[in-house]
Amino acid sequence: MKIETKFNVGDVVYVCKNNSTYEKEPCKICEGTGMITFKGTTFCCPQCHTSKFTHSKKVIKFTPEERIISKVIVSESINNGNLQIYTRYETKPHCHRIAEHENMIFTTKEEAEERCKELNQREVRENE
Repeated sequence: MKIETKFNVGDVVYVCKNNSTYEKEPCKICEGTGMITFKGTTFCCPQCHTSKFTHSKKVIKFTPEERIISKVIVSESINNGNLQIYTRYETKPHCHRIAEHENMIFTTKEEAEERCKELNQREVRENE
């Protein structure tokens, strides 16, 4: 059986990479000093453990990243009498598997940038 796939091994593609980070803010207990003084004795802050910061909220930011298709994985299954074909791609670097239906893999950087922009806007709306 010959199955047509959107991408082939060796193709350069662009994916939306999730670069999650946490916003830092000065520790409210020690006021960003990392230490607490009580009755003349100085202690390590129990909240930030001398780092002077606490993580306030997770910030999700998608950015386009260039990758190369290293493997094409095709599987099929029968669901209620219907044949369903699933395509996944393994990419280098990082050997991540990406499903075609996730709308996270693109032929051009511009397409990936547009999708990343949509995902970033959606994250902002969901966190409000």
